[in-house]
Amino acid sequence: MVTRLPVPTDEPAPEVLEVLALLARCLGDGIEALDAGAALLLRERADRLLAAFSTAGLEINLAA
Repeated sequence: MVTRLPVPTDEPAPEVLEVLALLARCLGDGIEALDAGAALLLRERADRLLAAFSTAGLEINLAA
């Protein structure tokens, strides 16, 4: 089964762009590159995203 998520056609909100920039920085430089506030924001948004996936019936498996 393939689940497709809709892609918005509008410009993303500024806060979305901020989170994407934080995520890119975290992935490129590691979490230690973020200050405490940015790391907390990223964690909160990631938790909300995972909760939305769960509510939609999607499962996230962390395969090692």
